Amino acid sequence: MKRLSLLSLVLALFVLVAAACAEGGSGGALAPSAPRAVPAPAPAQSKGAAGPQGVAPDQAPSDAARLIVRQANISILVNDVPASATAVQEMATRFGGYVVNTSRSYAGDLPVATVAIRVPAPRFDEAMAEVRKMAVRPPTENINSQDVTEEYSDLQAQLRNAEATEKQYLALLDRAQTVEDVLKVQQQLSNIRGQIERLKGRILFLDRTTATSLISVDIRAVASAAPIVEPNWLPVETLKSALRGLVQTAQVLANIAIWLAIFSPLWVSVTVLVLWLRRRRRRAKAAGGPLPPQGPAR
Repeated sequence: MKRLSLLSLVLALFVLVAAACAEGGSGGALAPSAPRAVPAPAPAQSKGAAGPQGVAPDQAPSDAARLIVRQANISILVNDVPASATAVQEMATRFGGYVVNTSRSYAGDLPVATVAIRVPAPRFDEAMAEVRKMAVRPPTENINSQDVTEEYSDLQAQLRNAEATEKQYLALLDRAQTVEDVLKVQQQLSNIRGQIERLKGRILFLDRTTATSLISVDIRAVASAAPIVEPNWLPVETLKSALRGLVQTAQVLANIAIWLAIFSPLWVSVTVLVLWLRRRRRRAKAAGGPLPPQGPAR
């Protein structure tokens, strides 16, 4: 037992000395083998990490510090569609926002306009109230809110880990001695930098979408904009058109009368012959005798 204990102690000391030597030689040149694996990034801290807008660790973000993405769709009926569309655009500029897109069209005789704007998030409610005032009837609206605070915090933690990993790969690249080592490290650097760019892009997108709120306004006319009397209506022209139609009808009837008069010998002769034959047949039936032969006698 004593021998086993002594042997175990010697082995433990040997392992400690070997580990110390490995730590002391880590600053030297890389071996010609493949580069040393970089430690995996530490997992993102979902709790206790500093959140957006300076939230302290181990403390849940307050309502004012949370990141909220707000979008609204509102449909209003107005008396003047073009003027209301212009008013919505001017309101966006006045509130410190901007116009995303606009479109104008017609649904039959009714004008239709759609205006999408972005306003600073703190002025979202104020902008919605001003849009509601433009409507002559209670509007139809839909408001969506999404809390992205936790996603934002996780993205920041992932970004810090990815940047730390990039620094480790850069240190390995400086100590690489062979072409194979350089290529392997550069491939890993390319992958981690692509991940960093994607994380930064998503964080930037959340920054922009939470800093401003999107409001899409559908504007329609409350009644038909067509006037009771057409602006181009001319009674004199209508009278002339009616008289012209009457004259054309009289001309057609006159043409028919002329054709009948010209062909009157033909159709009168045929009519007289038909009437004579019918009269003769009736007389023969009344006499009770046979009908006389048709045609000349031999």
